[in-house]
Amino acid sequence: MRHLAQHAFSPMPQTVRTARDFAMQALEGWGGCRRHDDIRACVSELAGNAVRHGSPDGRDYLVRLISHRHCLHVEVHDSARRSGVRIPPPHRAERPGEACTSCSS
Repeated sequence: MRHLAQHAFSPMPQTVRTARDFAMQALEGWGGCRRHDDIRACVSELAGNAVRHGSPDGRDYLVRLISHRHCLHVEVHDSARRSGVRIPPPHRAERPGEACTSCSS
């Protein structure tokens, strides 16, 4: 079973903590994870980079977690034009931070 959680955040320094908390809440909702400290550090670093370098025009950045059976995929999309990546619309789950999806990475 795969799980998806994603949320857009304003490119302000205080949202790095909020993004990190969002990721930890999603993991807990999915039954926890032994490597939560590593994941927390990864989300924090990537969100911090998005705030500092990837959102020069003030647009939101997106944090996305995709949980596979034995793997967790962490993405942070920023709005830097040089990346050519557009932020997809947020996924609407029945419960915040929790959903089943058949997406592939």
